[in-house]
Amino acid sequence: NHGQPIQLPSPTCRLSNRRPMIFDLFTIACCIAAFLVSLISIFATPFFRILNVLPKILSNNGDVERITEYPPVSIILYSHDLAHELEHSLPLFLHQNYEGTYKVIVVIDKGDSEAEEILKRYAHEPHLYTTYIPETSRYMSRKKLAITIGVKAAKSDWVIVTEPTCRPTEPLWLSTIAQKCQADKNMVVSFTQYTDDTTSLKRFYHLLTESYLLRRAFKSFAFYTDSPCIAFKKKDFIDGNGFLGNLQYNSGEYSFIVNKYAGFKTTAIHLNPDYPLIEENPSPKVWKYKRLCYYAIRHSLLRRRSYHALFNFDMFMLHLSFFANIALITFGCIIQNWMVAGFSAFMLITWIFFHTLFGKKAANHFGVKISIGSIVPLLMYVVWYHTLLMIRHHATDKNDFTTHKL
Repeated sequence: NHGQPIQLPSPTCRLSNRRPMIFDLFTIACCIAAFLVSLISIFATPFFRILNVLPKILSNNGDVERITEYPPVSIILYSHDLAHELEHSLPLFLHQNYEGTYKVIVVIDKGDSEAEEILKRYAHEPHLYTTYIPETSRYMSRKKLAITIGVKAAKSDWVIVTEPTCRPTEPLWLSTIAQKCQADKNMVVSFTQYTDDTTSLKRFYHLLTESYLLRRAFKSFAFYTDSPCIAFKKKDFIDGNGFLGNLQYNSGEYSFIVNKYAGFKTTAIHLNPDYPLIEENPSPKVWKYKRLCYYAIRHSLLRRRSYHALFNFDMFMLHLSFFANIALITFGCIIQNWMVAGFSAFMLITWIFFHTLFGKKAANHFGVKISIGSIVPLLMYVVWYHTLLMIRHHATDKNDFTTHKL
């Protein structure tokens, strides 16, 4: 070119020419990441899963007033330092509008004068049967012994075990649970509703836990139960030697029965919000002990790994999607990439909306009162609450959870 030097583009110019392409790839990658983690988290929740099977569960409820088969049943109540609760709940169990034969077997401790005085007032009731457990029981919790004595005293094939702290609200409650005692089933798990004075955390934790458990019971094997009301066949319990294999623990009676005797798709689910079983608000001490007991007994429960893996995956995706979107919003604002910031904010709002929607719909189906604004904060808090319970369990005396003292 006539001896003129060739002018090459400066490095600054080359960088400016490539910047739009780099900027677009970065934006697209961030938006895809925000979309994927939010989408996975939205569907990785027990509320979404239970909503998928609830129509099938509720479709089997039918009309309780048109039931033609009423199997004989026995209701077992163990009253230990629960005389006040027994006084309020016993009449409701005794006066059920049930066409079949049933007995309410109340097991009390010998020498419990307060409970004996209450039972004397109802001695004329044809549905009542009272039995006692000895003052001492070695190498076996008193509650396990009481349930075993109650089951042996039952004359019916189907046995319902529940607590004096629970009460039916309708006289047709027994008919609804007996409807589930079918020939192809050997167990019925139920859902208890807490009273209105129970804190939102307790109601939500109970709902979340049962959403995992009831779906699993419907799809395959029941794992355990968070509600103190189960029905099972007396023959299974007697032939399986009752609580043999778990006698060393002084808690977890309902969970051990479910975990040991539930078969593959042989567990029916009693979920009828029109005829609920109401459970009294547990005191902070009772609530804490119940939650810590699970960590004491969980290593003795069958099929625990898949349950814990699903819960851990859900909680991991929940927090990953939340913090990923927050991070992308913050980073997008710092570098003034409004596309990344705006899309991440949109996905975060969508994430909140669907978690709230699924949680509220599940709560309505179960008859649980949970405010809309508390669902996502409580959902985020659950994993940290689990961590706190694990720390507390490690710090407690393990002799508190066993009858075989070290």
